[in-house]
Amino acid sequence: MPSKGFTLVELMVTIAVLAVLATLAVPSFTATIRKNQIQRDMRDFIATLQDARSDAILHKATKTVTVGSSGWIPSDDVQWNTAKKPGASVSFNFMGSVSSISTQECFILESIKDTSLKAVMLLDKNGSITYLKGESTCPA
Repeated sequence: MPSKGFTLVELMVTIAVLAVLATLAVPSFTATIRKNQIQRDMRDFIATLQDARSDAILHKATKTVTVGSSGWIPSDDVQWNTAKKPGASVSFNFMGSVSSISTQECFILESIKDTSLKAVMLLDKNGSITYLKGESTCPA
């Protein structure tokens, strides 16, 4: 008479194979989570800058985004790249232009735990913001 169901050995082998597959998948999943955190923080920073620029144009007044402990800061696992971080603030005038830069400024956010994971953004003097998705360095 054929048996119905699985033997204990078959179940143990299946669980062992699943454990090995899960162990292989965890590192790539962790990198994906870190990359998403960086991208989320960069999108949030860009949205903050865009809101300030819109307010400056709408109210015909200078609007400033403060960066650092008293203003916008990245989440716990993300930091500014030390070579490419904004100054203490970014100010938009009544025409939406940035008064604190000469032509273009590049900003880079990176993972604290894996500094190879980065998000790059360009801010032009005219106030336009470009998110260079997939890039890890500023253009030359």
